[in-house]
Amino acid sequence: MKFGGTARKPQAIFVHVRARPRQDVSAGWSVRCARHGQHRRDRGTFELRTPVRRGLHLPYPDPAACTVTAQGVLRRHGSLHLWVTARV
Repeated sequence: MKFGGTARKPQAIFVHVRARPRQDVSAGWSVRCARHGQHRRDRGTFELRTPVRRGLHLPYPDPAACTVTAQGVLRRHGSLHLWVTARV
């Protein structure tokens, strides 16, 4: 499953993952932030047991906007719910 979105002036961005039944999930994320006409990227992966709420590293303090993509894969069969939130 893959998800993406953009946040204006985020203070923090989080990736959330929930699975039924609870299980390990492999997830990856990428964030691209802009500030004063310049752009920086950061990305990462994690493998954790659901439910997960993971804060992402923002490449700028106080960015004007950030675009985030996140994806997740379950270890076993089940349902996966993945979403991204931002604190602005």
